[in-house]
Amino acid sequence: MNAIRVVIVEDHALVRAGLRTSLEAAGIDVIAEAPDGIAGFETVTNTHPDVAIIDLGLPGKDGIALTRDLKAQPNAPRIVILTM
Repeated sequence: MNAIRVVIVEDHALVRAGLRTSLEAAGIDVIAEAPDGIAGFETVTNTHPDVAIIDLGLPGKDGIALTRDLKAQPNAPRIVILTM
């Protein structure tokens, strides 16, 4: 069985690192990260993950707008919203 492929879109580097460590310890492949909504859209679109973990409070494009834009794409990934 193939591991789940995930992209993390989170503006805080320490939170991204913690998520990556936790997910990889569970056998989940973190294939990319992005620090803002604009880079997040490009990253998710280019890497085609199974799941995108998206923070709501992102600079550039917030998590709600990013989720809306991603869900409008063909073969959109599953989305997990992250917030404080």
